[in-house]
Amino acid sequence: MSTTSGGHLPTFPRRPLFDTLEKATGRSYHSYVSDPFADALRHRLKSCDIDDVDSYLDRLARDRDEALALERRALVGVTHFFRNPRAFEALGERLLEKMARHDDRDAPLRIWVPACSTGQEAYSLAILLHTILPFDTGLPPLRIVGSDINAEAIEFARRARFDSRQMRGLDDEHRENFFFQSDDHYEPLPLLRNSIWFTIHDLLEPSPFRELDLISCRNLLIYLRPDFQSRVLESFAERLRPGGLLFLGASETTATNCANFTLLDSDHRIYAAT
Repeated sequence: MSTTSGGHLPTFPRRPLFDTLEKATGRSYHSYVSDPFADALRHRLKSCDIDDVDSYLDRLARDRDEALALERRALVGVTHFFRNPRAFEALGERLLEKMARHDDRDAPLRIWVPACSTGQEAYSLAILLHTILPFDTGLPPLRIVGSDINAEAIEFARRARFDSRQMRGLDDEHRENFFFQSDDHYEPLPLLRNSIWFTIHDLLEPSPFRELDLISCRNLLIYLRPDFQSRVLESFAERLRPGGLLFLGASETTATNCANFTLLDSDHRIYAAT
């Protein structure tokens, strides 16, 4: 199977590509929609200077690094600090309401950020909560887990050395209060860094995280097939405490029709577990 002169695939080889990727990486991809992988395949064919898809699949079966390169291209995590600031403001208001009803002041506030990419989303939530909730005055400690399937992204999030471009979305007050500058990079202060634990985890595999107050999973569900979207939402509902919050991306509306969640804010995709 060859590409056309314009680089188009006459037929996307979904099953052979996903089967070959799974053998190379040990991860299943059949839950994903085809479009991001078709785009990634076109890009990698050009990068490898290969015109024939079958030849590329042969290379994929022999070259795990190429399989990981294709995966990274398909599942690239586009993220930055405080993506959609108004949504974070709305979330902060909901969290304040939730904390006003929090009975056990000794129990930590538990948050999970699946598909966290290089960590900016998790750090944004930590900044938000340390700003609106005085954790040093008797309110619950903060525990945030950021997870992602991409080991390189998790390593970056753990290292947390952001250049000026990657600090986009943070105002001067946030930079001064939560980061220190090291050479030409910024690193989070211990207050921020110690609030977050990063780990490698496939969202479609069983999760060890339980009794959560918030799950922030923005702009991942749109890459999953509808049946797998439903499975993920059911898993989220099981892991949230009653009334726990679910924070989704602006394009994700699947939870609106899910019996396990009540819509709290349609503009900013904030839900509560029933």
